[in-house]
Amino acid sequence: MHYDVAKKVLIEKCQENGEHEKAIWAMKREKIINRIRNNPKVVRFEELKKVLTDAGFTERQPKGGSSHYVYYHVDLDRIVVLTRQPNTLPEYQVKDALRAVELLERFYDKK
Repeated sequence: MHYDVAKKVLIEKCQENGEHEKAIWAMKREKIINRIRNNPKVVRFEELKKVLTDAGFTERQPKGGSSHYVYYHVDLDRIVVLTRQPNTLPEYQVKDALRAVELLERFYDKK
């Protein structure tokens, strides 16, 4: 099932079951992901952190005060590394994180 169609089906099911807040969050999340996808050069750490944690990724910050945060998901065989910076994240880190979220969504669509 195509990603956008799957999201619309999820939103409709949530609305039918009276889970209006869940449907609203699904729409907001989709809007955030689309904005990030359309302009990956201007993404803040906190925005992408929220997308990853909401998708079920676990955050791990190495000891020693490192600025590198590692995100992993039990159903994926890859990790996502983000560098906490004052302004925006490097574009390659944003694209890598979006690929991981898309892989996860495809994984769940197959189930």
